[in-house]
Amino acid sequence: MWDRLSLAARRAMDEARRTAEALHHDTVGTAHVLVAMASDPATAAALALARQGAGPDRLRSKLQELEPGGPRRGAGKRTEDASFALDLREAAGLALEEAEVDDRFDIAPVHIFLAVTADDDFGAVALLRACGVDVERARREVQGLARDELQGSLPRE
Repeated sequence: MWDRLSLAARRAMDEARRTAEALHHDTVGTAHVLVAMASDPATAAALALARQGAGPDRLRSKLQELEPGGPRRGAGKRTEDASFALDLREAAGLALEEAEVDDRFDIAPVHIFLAVTADDDFGAVALLRACGVDVERARREVQGLARDELQGSLPRE
């Protein structure tokens, strides 16, 4: 599945790993992906979240408050060595399904956003709610903005 990520989606996942490492979290979860996506102004997710007052700094600060972290077990490990949390593993399958619904081969950031915000038990949803974001409104807005984002995606073969 990871080989189907678009370049923009790969950048988001790389930034999510860096975010987790900076917060001294041992795993990368959906909340880290959300912060990463909010940090990329080229994504529909960043625009939709900013409109609700949930920019990357606010999300990062709230995530640190919700999950304080601490000394990393295995400090000194490279960022790409961070493991994926269960919620992100589940969201990965949902992102693939979202891409298939759009008849796309590659998984774009919009697919990842919709996946990480799909389940009330995901950390990304808890983070958004803690920031006062209307999750369903954000999802609808991202879907509406997604047409532009998907223009760079590859159609399914």
